[in-house]
Amino acid sequence: INAEYMGHFLSVYFFSHRWGWSCMSPLFALFLFVLVDVLGFSLILPLLPFLTAQFDMSPTFIGATQSANAAAQLLAVPILGGLSDRYGRRPLLFVCVGGTLVSFLMFAMATSPAHIFASRLLDGMLGGNISLAFAYVADITTREKRARGMGLLGAAFGLGFIIGPALGGILAQKIGWRYPPAVAAALCAVNLASLFSLKESLPAGRPALQEGLRRAVATEVAGIAECFVQPTLRPLLWVRFCYMMVFTAFEQSFGFFNRTILGLDARVSAMGLSLFALCFAAVQGGAVKHLSKLPERTLITGAFATLAVCFSLLVTAVARTWQLLLVLVPLGAACGVCNTVLTARVSCAVDAYC
Repeated sequence: INAEYMGHFLSVYFFSHRWGWSCMSPLFALFLFVLVDVLGFSLILPLLPFLTAQFDMSPTFIGATQSANAAAQLLAVPILGGLSDRYGRRPLLFVCVGGTLVSFLMFAMATSPAHIFASRLLDGMLGGNISLAFAYVADITTREKRARGMGLLGAAFGLGFIIGPALGGILAQKIGWRYPPAVAAALCAVNLASLFSLKESLPAGRPALQEGLRRAVATEVAGIAECFVQPTLRPLLWVRFCYMMVFTAFEQSFGFFNRTILGLDARVSAMGLSLFALCFAAVQGGAVKHLSKLPERTLITGAFATLAVCFSLLVTAVARTWQLLLVLVPLGAACGVCNTVLTARVSCAVDAYC
């Protein structure tokens, strides 16, 4: 009880004094929301490569499952974001968190590869939780403070990744593989309840939606296509695409690499992923304040160069566990820089475009 009380006190002290938050601040609530959401997602992240024997699934099927999840997000998240501009952030958050909750329950009760595939597909289709949280931050922060706000949500993202994979690996190995998605579903239920205390970030007097849902979706798709022809947005979107492709490829192949090349089990593989996330969160939560003094072009170029070196080492030089852990440190830091700078830059470019 004393340790829990001290942890709560320190967290409130840190956010209220270092970052100017209070425990009632919307930013503080969003930090906790993103933390819980990512914690739930990352609980199941190490599982799929180690379920190949359980369901007789090939690595190709695992890759196709995760690609289907990403493709569904690619199509759905921009539309969900556009609809949230019309209906509000809060109603769409309820829809997305509810969909994620159902997807985790499907995963926990799966009895065939088809059930696994369907659960990941549903999660992708309604997986706009994090994107909507970032949109909420953009609504309530100024341009000058936006990078800082985005970085703090990114720190929550990283912190969830620190705890989630390690906890998921331990639960899967010690108790059973169905427990991590079940715990993830419980965490989604917590987030769903927390939304009742979160106020709408968009102004109440905004223009009401005059068109039907089908027409609204068509309008958003047309708007997305238009973004790729805008001279200020197009290069940023392509750079963001390249970063996300690299990050997702690493995320999905990490378990297979550890199992087949290094012979690691799910628990040790998850611990490595947690180390990566620790470096990711350290950059976004602490170093972003100092890094923001450097030109953004320099930060992005340096981060991508670091990613290239780290992935080259993973392919050519890593043969032991300690070598893997050594490479994960700069890799996580570089991903943290890319995520923070690109998110803030795209947000500001959208403001200028609008």
